[in-house]
Amino acid sequence: MKQLIALLMLNVSWASALAAPSKASGAPDAIGGFSVGVEMAEAPLGANVVRTSDMGLDKWIGDEGVFATNPVTGSERFVPNANAPSLRKGPLTADAEEHNRLAVEYFTARGLPSDQIGFVQVLTHMASDGMMGESMQKKKASFEGYTTVVNRAIEGIGVPDSFAAIRFNRDGMPTMIWKYWPAIPRNVVDQAVALRSAAADRGQSTGLTARLPAELRSAASEVTIRHSDFDYDTSGAGFEAFASMDVHQERAGAVSRARTRHFDINGRELSLPNQRAAQSAATLDSVKSSYR
Repeated sequence: MKQLIALLMLNVSWASALAAPSKASGAPDAIGGFSVGVEMAEAPLGANVVRTSDMGLDKWIGDEGVFATNPVTGSERFVPNANAPSLRKGPLTADAEEHNRLAVEYFTARGLPSDQIGFVQVLTHMASDGMMGESMQKKKASFEGYTTVVNRAIEGIGVPDSFAAIRFNRDGMPTMIWKYWPAIPRNVVDQAVALRSAAADRGQSTGLTARLPAELRSAASEVTIRHSDFDYDTSGAGFEAFASMDVHQERAGAVSRARTRHFDINGRELSLPNQRAAQSAATLDSVKSSYR
């Protein structure tokens, strides 16, 4: 009985610390993010580069591609033109591990903190062509290359909304960059660490599960750090981050699409600001897990 009372008191003390999301992206005590920048990116923009502002993005536009930065969120991307010479040079390598290694080397050389790398995954690009109506079995697919995605973790806790992705051609030039890696308030990381400890403890995890909606109590879950979307306009609402018990709800019954739902230590459901406008929509957040 004394142990149960102690656990309840401990949960109450954590609840006050973990209940509210943080909106202080500029907090002095923060876990740093990183930016690449147009000069450090060494992306093949081509000649006649001009800088402009368009649709809320700062853009550097050249004859061969565009490098764009969101001045509010800090997200960055490079996209070559469809006819860019860099796209006609073929892939860097047919070795996925080598592509991943070079991608990590590229980003860390430009400031990505190596201690924030969670896991690295590769996406394979294939292409095929043929006559309309022709059987797919008769169309021979060709290898087009890889995209490496570096996923983020802080103190071993996944940050599913952060990412750094890149693709190279055979000359080692980027033919795609997509990156969002913002600073995270230190107090949010502390909350996530405390939530992970509670979830790992048999007695406390039972209490956490009991506070979830009944239909989710046996669902797969993990502790994460969630934050505002890469292009969400935070100029009014402010950047937001929170520690989350991510629960993966499978498609069943009234649930038409598998999704990830976010809860605090009290079982209160949380949502990212970019999700709130569409909460009544039929398609909600898909599963984003740090598990492989």
